[in-house]
Amino acid sequence: MTPGDAARLAASVLDGRYLGHYRLSDEEVDLKLRIDPAAIDAPEAALSIPVREHPSGPVYLGDIVRPVAEIQPGELKRYRGQRSLTITADITSGAPISSPLVAAWVRQHYARIRDRFAGATLVFGGEFEETQRSFDSLTQAFGLAVLLIYLILATQFKSYVQPLIVLSAIMFSITGVVFGTLETV
Repeated sequence: MTPGDAARLAASVLDGRYLGHYRLSDEEVDLKLRIDPAAIDAPEAALSIPVREHPSGPVYLGDIVRPVAEIQPGELKRYRGQRSLTITADITSGAPISSPLVAAWVRQHYARIRDRFAGATLVFGGEFEETQRSFDSLTQAFGLAVLLIYLILATQFKSYVQPLIVLSAIMFSITGVVFGTLETV
């Protein structure tokens, strides 16, 4: 008997076994063979239920499986085909922390415990993910805009060096504007 066969057998003892269906005049009813839940006073009592016949005597469920008590979530969630655990938070406006700060804390903590959870990955969503996507697209748009400006200037000046001089002057002026704005605030 394979582990999968044992698991299916244990599941059929605990949840019942599908036998087929019965067709009424207007609907189809599944037929399921189950043990009366009143006959089992505790989950461990299911281990004494005979599940197979053998020449030497009945084979009980307890002979095939070994129960292990584990704490599991009530439902399994999946993200991109992998089991996932979702942690959510709603940071109130005006709070002394922000979503990037919380994400940095979570990354630091995950770096410390990563070895204990092999195969686990960390993915951020919600407002933080949207903000990151916006910054990524803004960075790409900025790079594309600088490239287009360079190409336009290169065709106008008929030179590859002069547009670089103009663009470097723009970059230095942006730096000056940022520092000038910070000093007035």
